[in-house]
Amino acid sequence: MKRKSICLGERGVAARVTNALAWLAVLFGFAILSLACWHAHPTSEDILIAQKSRDQGVLGGAVNMMLAFDGRYFTNILHGLSPLAFGRYNFFFLMPLCIFGFQVLSVTVSLRLLSPWMTWPDAALVSSTMCLTVLAAVPSSALWIFYYVSSLVYLLPCCLTLFGFSLYIRHLRTKNRSALPIVGAQLSFWMATGMNEMFIVLNALVIAGLGIAAFRHSGFPEIKRTWLWLVSVFASGLLLFVSSPGIANRLADLDTQVANSVADFVTSAALRFSRELWGMKGRILFLIVPCAVFVASLITIPQSRPIRRTLRHWSGIASAGLATCLLSTFPYYLAMGHMEESADRVYNTVLFVLTIFLTFGFVRLLRASNPQWLQRIRGGSLLVLLASVAIGQNNVRDMFQELQNGTIQNFDAQMQARLDIYRESSKIAGCAVAIVAPIHSPPVSIWFTCDIEPNRQAPSWNRGVERYFGLDEV
Repeated sequence: MKRKSICLGERGVAARVTNALAWLAVLFGFAILSLACWHAHPTSEDILIAQKSRDQGVLGGAVNMMLAFDGRYFTNILHGLSPLAFGRYNFFFLMPLCIFGFQVLSVTVSLRLLSPWMTWPDAALVSSTMCLTVLAAVPSSALWIFYYVSSLVYLLPCCLTLFGFSLYIRHLRTKNRSALPIVGAQLSFWMATGMNEMFIVLNALVIAGLGIAAFRHSGFPEIKRTWLWLVSVFASGLLLFVSSPGIANRLADLDTQVANSVADFVTSAALRFSRELWGMKGRILFLIVPCAVFVASLITIPQSRPIRRTLRHWSGIASAGLATCLLSTFPYYLAMGHMEESADRVYNTVLFVLTIFLTFGFVRLLRASNPQWLQRIRGGSLLVLLASVAIGQNNVRDMFQELQNGTIQNFDAQMQARLDIYRESSKIAGCAVAIVAPIHSPPVSIWFTCDIEPNRQAPSWNRGVERYFGLDEV
């Protein structure tokens, strides 16, 4: 299929100004993020888990975690591939950059798979806009990309699930089918399933949806076989996850207050979900919705379809998105044993998944518009989005302000001073004790408070730092 530049190839001053403005905003956002990443440091949990992988090897560390704590087989492998696991603390700043870059890349490739008429620059603009907006809107940007352990568990599987979905849809649409897309889809779903219990439910729902699409397809016998292979691979990952001894240890400590009855649990989870979304209503309305409309306007090819039909499609997709997000939160609360936490890390994922569903919904809805209206919608939604980022409360604005007032730089200096003390104290023979000051005024945009505690109130965090740097006590 001949590639068509939907956004950069349009004629007219308005179209060119809109796209130039979008690229400038994206580049400015990347610049802010890159500066923040330069000053990033690992949390105590990042150091604790990396120390196990460094001392026991990649596979040894993964097996240790699966025996003692959880069944996240692929996450536990990735723990051993960070710079920390190789003793390269000073290269940690690359990790949030790589994680965010992988998110942008996965959305870009998925767009090209789902919309092959788009050029790579168009797909990159759409992907970058979406990912930066999600970064601005999520409850915690620190948990989203800067807290390495959290980003592995809650961001990367989103990317893998989206990639697997896109590969399988491409497989359905291709006449001369090769094995590569279906193998890639199977591998993506298998890896995502082994990263977080949330994605057991999410992947099951996505694969069920793909099954419906596959069974409605004209190439029924072949498509049926490929879908059944997909289900088999997913089931093998699920079996490996739930059969890990670490799961049994986790369930043994489960607080039964969330599971008195199925009805009570579902009601409590739904109420928590509603409260969390209501708390994010401003960011959803002024960041996520304009972003979804803008991105959809860049993807959509107007087809003059009846507005009633497209509205029905949009409402159906949005409802499916909300239901999927709600169901995917259930495993988290079961694993935690209570619903008292705000669970920002979970609702980071929920917001990203909801953005994808809303974008698909608006792609359907905007098919009823004509090219002139589509251009006006594109320009208007971009202006609303940029104004919301500039003047509203969001993570990108917080990051910019914390760079501007020196909060992030001061945090970096405090962490570097700690690092020097650790390294000097480790050279003391006999009793290597490091005494460090607590972090004052940490930047909320890049730091989540998972830190060593005074008087060893959280001994596991202290112990991880001690073992990593070869200290007797911190």
